[in-house]
Amino acid sequence: MMVLGIVIHSAMCYSSSEDMTWPLRAKETSKVFYFLVECIHSFRMPVFFFMAGFFGALLFYQKGFSAMLINRVKRILLPFLVFVVLLRPFQTWAFRYCAAAFDGEEPASLAHQLAMPSSYIPFQLSHLWFLYYLFLISLVACLLAKFSRNMPVSRIDAFVARLFKHSWLRLLALTCMSFLLLLFSGAPSFETSVSWIPDLGILSYFLAFYLAGWWLYRHHDMVSGLAQGYVLPGLLGLLAFLYKMYGAYHQNLILLQLLNSFITCSLSFGIIGIFLHFAHKPNRVSIYISQAAYWIYLVHFFVALWLTGFINDLPISVYFKFLIVLSGNAVLCLLSYHLLVRRTFIAVFLNGKKAG
Repeated sequence: MMVLGIVIHSAMCYSSSEDMTWPLRAKETSKVFYFLVECIHSFRMPVFFFMAGFFGALLFYQKGFSAMLINRVKRILLPFLVFVVLLRPFQTWAFRYCAAAFDGEEPASLAHQLAMPSSYIPFQLSHLWFLYYLFLISLVACLLAKFSRNMPVSRIDAFVARLFKHSWLRLLALTCMSFLLLLFSGAPSFETSVSWIPDLGILSYFLAFYLAGWWLYRHHDMVSGLAQGYVLPGLLGLLAFLYKMYGAYHQNLILLQLLNSFITCSLSFGIIGIFLHFAHKPNRVSIYISQAAYWIYLVHFFVALWLTGFINDLPISVYFKFLIVLSGNAVLCLLSYHLLVRRTFIAVFLNGKKAG
């Protein structure tokens, strides 16, 4: 899910939609990239928070409250605080470089940007909003788990367990939860927020997926059930997504909220089911990519912007430009990880001692 950020940020400048909040738009665009970005966006973060909740619970129940808190500070909060400052000038320069390329202007130099002290002030979170919200949600979940241990929740727990035993019931339950959160917020879907002030709607929405993953760990005998019965819900999720994309402007808000909830939950269960069914055994490639994923997530954003601006004037199709940005971004991120990060203190800082 982290690595999919490369795909999203390589495609956003080439998306034809004017509804997206992304301000940079190449002269030649395509609806294909709008569909691609929207499809990935519909399940990427919910799946990640669901899995983060599962492994957060693993830490909590195997290591305890204090150990989990220390781990989340080391693995999430400290990297966030360091890189939200260090990456700021690179992101600012890459954004301006890409904008200048689109406007036919001469871009400023990176050295000039790095020399400006104000460039390091993180006025907004940029793509690191995810780490910010992940830490807040982990903290909330950890506190809830600690103070709810002696509460009488056995009946609720048994009811949720009955729902999760059946693929359609768990899909229905999670869809209803998502829909109610959207309904109360009045938003058609939850977008990202780069503000330092937490958005309670976004926080609540992803907390719900995090708690669902947390609950699943407590009943991890049901994990194998997610690898079954995922094909049809996943296909229906894709059909619902296509229906929404072709008819979104003719739908009322409540229908759009319901569609987005079903799409998110069905595709999320579909993606999790696929990986549990076909990729449940680790191998050298998957281990390497999982260790590199954190670094890739941190640096891919400004690399995508720089590459998009760098190749802007090439007389080739927008589809080839996307492929160049996508493949170039992946290669540069992996090379930088392999040569500059993998065997250094940076890998230990991000992933822990085992990764170093």
